Amino acid sequence: MNDKTSRAAAILFTRALLGIIFMMQGYGKIFTYTVPKVYVCFLLHLKKPSCLNG
Repeated sequence: MNDKTSRAAAILFTRALLGIIFMMQGYGKIFTYTVPKVYVCFLLHLKKPSCLNG
């Protein structure tokens, strides 16, 4: 592989890996905490920043 192909493969791998990580985090937030709890936590973020922890 030449330099251009190697760089493209590295970028593709990195983007795919980050996409999977963010997708799994989003899935966990939505289905573990449920949508209403996430919504309330974002609205109350300034008053209580750790609302997802307890």
